[in-house]
Amino acid sequence: MNTAQLTPFFMREPFQAFVLYLADGRSIEIRHPDFASFERAGVTIWVFHKDGELELIDPNLIVSIRTAGPADLDQFVR
Repeated sequence: MNTAQLTPFFMREPFQAFVLYLADGRSIEIRHPDFASFERAGVTIWVFHKDGELELIDPNLIVSIRTAGPADLDQFVR
C-alpha cells in the first residue's frame, strides 16, 4: 500500500482501531495511535506490540486494511 492509502487510518481524529492484513497471512491489530506510526515517505511502519516488542513492516507487504471495533479485535491474540 502507499502512503496516501495509509494516512487516513493512522491520522484519523478521533482514532479508530484498524487491522493490517499482510502478504504472509498475518493480521496485526492497531488498537491505539500510540502503538503504531509510519514514515510519510512510505518506507516503514513501526508497530509496538502489547508484549513490548517492536516490529518494522514494509508497507508493500500490506495487502489490505480494515477498521475494527472491540469485538473484531478480540479475535486477535498476541
